[in-house]
Amino acid sequence: METKTLTLLTLLAAIAAQSTLKTAAETVIGDDGKQWCHELAYLRELSAVLERQQTKRSRRAQDNSETTAMWSLAAAAAPSTKQRAAFKVLATYGQQMTAEAARWVTKLPDELADLRKVLTKRIAALKAAAITDAALKVKPKGNPEHGDTQKSCTVTIQPGPDTALSCPKIGGTAEPAIGTVEAKLTTATKIHLVDLTAFDKFITFPKVKVISTGSTAPFDTTQDAAGKCKTVLGGTLTVGTHHLDFSFPTTVPEANEPKAQQIDDGNMQLPTGPEQDKVLPWLNNKLLTQQLHKAQAALKEDVTDLATVTYEHLKKSATFAAIVADVLTKQEPGSKTNPASRQATVDKAIEEKFGPTDKEFQENFLAGLKVKDVIYRKYGTDVKRSYGTTTSGEGIAVALSYFTGLRIKQEETKIATNKEPSAAPKCDGKSQEKCDGNCDWDNKEAKCKAKEEVKVGGKGPKNTNTTGSNSFLIKTSPLWLAFLLLACHF
Repeated sequence: METKTLTLLTLLAAIAAQSTLKTAAETVIGDDGKQWCHELAYLRELSAVLERQQTKRSRRAQDNSETTAMWSLAAAAAPSTKQRAAFKVLATYGQQMTAEAARWVTKLPDELADLRKVLTKRIAALKAAAITDAALKVKPKGNPEHGDTQKSCTVTIQPGPDTALSCPKIGGTAEPAIGTVEAKLTTATKIHLVDLTAFDKFITFPKVKVISTGSTAPFDTTQDAAGKCKTVLGGTLTVGTHHLDFSFPTTVPEANEPKAQQIDDGNMQLPTGPEQDKVLPWLNNKLLTQQLHKAQAALKEDVTDLATVTYEHLKKSATFAAIVADVLTKQEPGSKTNPASRQATVDKAIEEKFGPTDKEFQENFLAGLKVKDVIYRKYGTDVKRSYGTTTSGEGIAVALSYFTGLRIKQEETKIATNKEPSAAPKCDGKSQEKCDGNCDWDNKEAKCKAKEEVKVGGKGPKNTNTTGSNSFLIKTSPLWLAFLLLACHF
């Protein structure tokens, strides 16, 4: 029993350890780095990620603008009032999301400006170290030659070849996992950095070795020919023999391994004045982690992507619900209602107009709408294009103006049609006994005719009085005069 318990505890401990390691790997940037060049790879990727974030936001704003234009066009071209109302709701929602995306784009450069400055300085310093490392891979150019008379010899050196930075692989086989930076950026709590507080932390300086001998006259007295540098001990002085040792270390200090630094807030200010023109003040690790923490808050912000918006997202959006309440329900726009009943009404309207699932929404209002054709006229010629390709430039302007103009003409025609004259009473053919109401018997012509005031009133528009009072139409001059006299009398 004890053995089984011990085995179970060991297993649980192993699982916990794996979980801890996994969590650490998910929240630490550059945790596999072993050398300064590994940090350089991570910093370069971090800088590239910031650029991609800006591009992503610009693309989001553009997508939102085009999707909103598509919904606006669909609303203008909708054949029924109900369809037009549904697209109007989406277009109104899209206008707000487009405005938010535009603000989202414009504020990011300012929020990342300080981090970019620190990153640029740090990357430049490490790149300079790499250049120095390559340049110091020097070697002697030939053997030493005689110097001034018989007192010295000189050694000429030549620079190393211009080669690309060679960064040792991690564990001998692996490259730094820079592909994880983008996924970790907004949630990372630590980042591995090298100590760059002094130049000798990331640059190894040359060492000159001086050898002392017992001779006070080291050079041969016959040293007087070019290319000859003899010692008193005989023979030509060559590198690595006699009194000369030549050594230039050629690598950045390997002992300066990246260490985990906490990403948190702080009050360290960026260098200013004379300090900002120096190198080392920008390389404080705390300065980078502090600016990275500040940038994380900005990068966590997001706005709705209308190009991929779903039915479920719209159902949960308070902004969308408010628009639906004003446009698609029977409540008075902008009125105050019971929250519970209002929500139930809105939910029902959303389901009826845009649902009941994402499948219907995508087919009718997004993916399916993009490939659906819209036909409008331009300079007397029919133009047939898909909604998805009529969302920017001249296309959307021409299509919208066409349907808007068409709608105005239809409204004008409708108004004109509604101005129908009042129906004249049917008096012709009636006998004298039945000639009453709006009819009057003409004794001279012996026929039933419509009363004169009714005929005159029937030529004008309908009485649109809605005051609820006992008003009536007065058109003829005698009656109008009588009315005025009565009014004056009372």
